[in-house]
Amino acid sequence: MLKFIFKNAWRTVKTFWLYNAINIMGLSVAVAAALFITAIIQYENGYDSFHKNSNSIYRVVEDMHYEGSGYQKGAGTPYPLAAFLKNQNGEVKLATRVFPATIPPLYPSLHVAQKTENFDLSNALCTDADFFKIFSFSLWAGKKEDLFNERNTILLSKKYAGKIFKDPAKAVNQIIDLSCNDTVIKARVTGVFNDFSPQSHLQTDALLPFPAGFDTTEMGRNWSVLLGSTYLLIPGNISKKSAEKKYTEQIHQENQSIDVELQPLKDIHAKSGNLFYDSLNFQKSDQANLNLYVISAIILLLAACANCINIHFALLNYRGREAAIRKIAGATRAQLGCQFLTENAITTGASIMAGFLMVVLSFPWLQSFLDIKPVRTSLINVHFVLALSGLFFILWLLVSSYPAFAFSSAGIVNLLKNKSLFKASKNSLMRLLIICQFSFSFIFIVSIITIHKQNTLLNTADLGFNYDNVLNIKVNHILNSSSLHYIINKLKQVPDVEDVSYSKRRIGDGAGIFGIYYTDNAGRQHGETALTYFVSPNFLDFFKVRFIQGKNFDENNYRDTYIINQCMLKKTGWNDFFHKAIHLSWLPEGTLNGVVADFHFASLHEQMQPLLICPVIDSSDIQNIYIKLNAPGISKEGKDELARIWKSVFNEPPVYGYMSDWLRSAYKDEKRLSNVILIASALSVFVAAIGLFGMSVFSSQKRIQEISIRKVLGAKSSSLFMHLSLDYIRAGIASFIIAVPVSVYLLKKWLENYSYRAELTVGSFILTAALLLIVTLLAVFHQLYKVSTVNPVQHLKE
Repeated sequence: MLKFIFKNAWRTVKTFWLYNAINIMGLSVAVAAALFITAIIQYENGYDSFHKNSNSIYRVVEDMHYEGSGYQKGAGTPYPLAAFLKNQNGEVKLATRVFPATIPPLYPSLHVAQKTENFDLSNALCTDADFFKIFSFSLWAGKKEDLFNERNTILLSKKYAGKIFKDPAKAVNQIIDLSCNDTVIKARVTGVFNDFSPQSHLQTDALLPFPAGFDTTEMGRNWSVLLGSTYLLIPGNISKKSAEKKYTEQIHQENQSIDVELQPLKDIHAKSGNLFYDSLNFQKSDQANLNLYVISAIILLLAACANCINIHFALLNYRGREAAIRKIAGATRAQLGCQFLTENAITTGASIMAGFLMVVLSFPWLQSFLDIKPVRTSLINVHFVLALSGLFFILWLLVSSYPAFAFSSAGIVNLLKNKSLFKASKNSLMRLLIICQFSFSFIFIVSIITIHKQNTLLNTADLGFNYDNVLNIKVNHILNSSSLHYIINKLKQVPDVEDVSYSKRRIGDGAGIFGIYYTDNAGRQHGETALTYFVSPNFLDFFKVRFIQGKNFDENNYRDTYIINQCMLKKTGWNDFFHKAIHLSWLPEGTLNGVVADFHFASLHEQMQPLLICPVIDSSDIQNIYIKLNAPGISKEGKDELARIWKSVFNEPPVYGYMSDWLRSAYKDEKRLSNVILIASALSVFVAAIGLFGMSVFSSQKRIQEISIRKVLGAKSSSLFMHLSLDYIRAGIASFIIAVPVSVYLLKKWLENYSYRAELTVGSFILTAALLLIVTLLAVFHQLYKVSTVNPVQHLKE
């Protein structure tokens, strides 16, 4: 029996090959998109899940605040925090600090000097003994118990050890020279660890212990300086909320301005978009965008399923007499239903396989186009195979169940008497499904238009400062004043260079959070948290930041002087800046030089905030040098001279890039989302178009005699074409009415993630409607033209 059902099903699939081909094409491209998006989601949500204790590891997130100010949430924590929480709480089994090694309080600049070669070691981390007990990173060589027993030791990654020693196996117990500014540290290699998984939010070339005696230094005891991340291992039976409350109360004994939250390890990669001081979070993503990927995949699959169901109903209209004859011959409803389900199992299975093949073949191009990391192996694992099997059964039942029931339940008399298998209700369902397809396509197209506008806004918005032709050099060394003056003077002599400036943090990368004091108009003193930016005296002129009141710093006398932005002026309640006192908590009281127009010192993801601008007092704080070129691009001679100047001071080539490129890199997630929605929109329109083509073939054949009679009665071909087009135009209008409010709601929710948003304009919706109308007419034009120009005599004879 099963063999007979399968043979009949295969024969039917071949007989109606055009309709089945349309079904397979539509469903396979939707499956391909869904599989690829599943691979992305699986990869992104798999970050840090390989750790044995991943469900019990938390990162401490710190909220810094002062009276009268809002919270500033960040992943940075002070040095004493880890030991404090471990000693105070028995449930904290293990605690470890993970700080960037090359920050000024630790090892400001690190290089490995091996024979005649120098190797940059800026990507190194400082940690302590609990690191390998909390995390499941593995050693390739060496013993874990020997790792942090003594100072002046280092662990190297296998890749980095191979770079230095050629053979990583020769690295253990070797003594290497660590160049740290003017100091050379003789460090013993106590181990080589396997390169961290690409799905780890932590990435490093080396691990070092904290410098000897660091815990007794001012920075080692300070509870206000945020140096890096702190991780805790806490049993799963401990309430996260109660632990956060208890730890916050304990920390208030040391610093009232610190509250803490516990962030689960698996949430760090995709759920840290709102955190400051998160530089150790390697290539973090945005959960909101990942959710949009999932929604896109679901909508595409639903559109393809609607297309399949429509085609099935159209096809079954030809098979009424076949069903009647089978029933007269003794076939039961169950047998007819099984035959139809088997036919669809063949086409659904073919769609799944075709979709999988599309993904495998297009994977390299998609990875490059979308700039993502998932590898093909993510498509070949037990979970993915199970998901693929589940997808097959869901799609099979979704597109087959109701048509199979309708096909097998029709009465014999009705099947033989009527040329059409289904009544008007089924045709209404088919029209409804077409409207759904139109609506899905409309949502995708208006989404890509809006996302493109948002990307354009982010990349072309006036940031309040001019960064054209500006190079940024990252300073990985402690600069003394003589070296700073030498570099600036020499750079200004390069023909390509117009001006030079510097700052602590890179412009566009946010500002530091510090305590400030100021006196309001009533004479009351306020202490608050404020974003503070340390810059060179010429920084604001260099970037052409506009002054509202006052003037820039005096390059010859800038100590104890400050500049604020308009937001800070509004926050203080001052009407003007004259004779106003303001200062950082650890510096003497100073005076204001002026007020600048608000400029975006952080990305456009964040709201404009009050800012205090201070001159850099200590040259060792400088982390960025800027070079303004007098023309786009730097010449080869200019590059050579820049490298020569930098090497003469630091004995290494400079690492630099254009500010424009770096500022655009802040919006990589948005660009990737735009590309994903662009592909989804194209696929959605394709699925809708081939579905409309199939429906137009069915409709034209069904109405051929009606059209012939109309022509005999004098109807012109042009009027018949318009008459036949009206059904599709009505469907388009209905989908417009449905899709507009849905797309407005979804896009407004997405735009809420941005402080600066593109507007939803009427023009976007009109353009989308026009595009869909054109696609619709192109999809059905051939069939409608063909049927509207038929010879009525030939068809009326039949």
